[in-house]
Amino acid sequence: MIPKLPSPHRPFHRRLAGFGALLLALAANHLPAQPVVPNARAAVAARLNAWGERPLAEVLAAANGGDNEAGFVYWSRTVNAVLEESEVAQTRAFEMTQNQLLEDKLKMFDLAKQQAPRLEAMADADLRRAAEAADYSARIAWANRLRGRAEAARALAHPMLERAAQAGLGNALFQLGCQYLGYYHPAVPLDEARGVALLRQAADQGGPNSAFLLGGFFSEGRITPRNDTLAVDYFRRAADQNLMGAQFNLALLYAEGRGEPRGEGDAPAALLRKAAAQGSQPAWRALAERYRTGLGVARDYVRALRCYERAGPEDANGSGASRVFNLLDERFAPKGHVGREWLLFARVMSVYLRATTRADAAAMLQLGDWYETGRYMPPDLVEAGRWYHSAAGRGAAEAGRRLAAIRERLTAPEKLRWEQPPGTEP
Repeated sequence: MIPKLPSPHRPFHRRLAGFGALLLALAANHLPAQPVVPNARAAVAARLNAWGERPLAEVLAAANGGDNEAGFVYWSRTVNAVLEESEVAQTRAFEMTQNQLLEDKLKMFDLAKQQAPRLEAMADADLRRAAEAADYSARIAWANRLRGRAEAARALAHPMLERAAQAGLGNALFQLGCQYLGYYHPAVPLDEARGVALLRQAADQGGPNSAFLLGGFFSEGRITPRNDTLAVDYFRRAADQNLMGAQFNLALLYAEGRGEPRGEGDAPAALLRKAAAQGSQPAWRALAERYRTGLGVARDYVRALRCYERAGPEDANGSGASRVFNLLDERFAPKGHVGREWLLFARVMSVYLRATTRADAAAMLQLGDWYETGRYMPPDLVEAGRWYHSAAGRGAAEAGRRLAAIRERLTAPEKLRWEQPPGTEP
């Protein structure tokens, strides 16, 4: 299903798939005017990055002088930076109570209340040192102090964000839209209609992050009525700009029959490969399932295994990625409970793991044979030759004979592939 959007009042840029860690980095995707021109995006990004390096007092002076880009950077640096530090302090305090008994937690809470007046009178440096020394009461007091400063900074800086949005700065439109939707510690009353309108303005300027959010809203029918046509359109806009989460979500919409790919490069498997190449674990899992079952791609058990390996064993949704690591026992033999659907896959997995983790020549020879004949994957003489080469190097005479025969059959493109290292693409 479509991954859920972040909860309100949490750092948005950390919770959305495919987003960069820094808000200023989004500037390259949001423009103050149309049409969207790559050179203009670069120019906006350069100016915002330059303001990000200048002394804060200089940025504030420029913002007060009417520079909306400086105003946006001042808002981001003052409000977000302090809020982020406050949240880190709160998280560190929470971690101290995680493994405590309820009675001990209550004692810690009471002590923090008793210590609050004394701690509030401490200088910053002393309070920070106490917090860093794992004093729970000090950590709570330091987090509250930072949050209070963030609120004061927001009161000063929020009008700058409003002015930047009114001037059409795409980054400001995105941030202000999120504020009206209840994200980023909002300084405005909740107004979902206005928030969506601001995001649509930013998306129309070419902002992939705004398009990604809107795709999620329209696909799930939350905040906006469900509209598959608009969901696909907005996810496409973001996916076309290589936003990992949008590529994954668009692939899911196509797979559910809620839209039609524009071509082979826009097919679900192609989109999942793009997302996986950027590190999306859900995309690796989805690709693994496709290669295992042959859904939309040629069945390829070994490629499925490699995708499962990249996805990792953890999977809270209970899909094949979590089951696959329990198919074999410690000797790499299929367990007795393996059902018909998984039995052949488990046998291939057994051979593959013996070849890759134990350098078993017989297993390498078997993989070469499967690649040569296309039994559990599409025929591939280059891959077959590589496995025969490895098996022959470990004393398998039959592998040497087969390798010699394969070399005689290689085409010119296959010979070129043979000279190159094996690929790691999904």
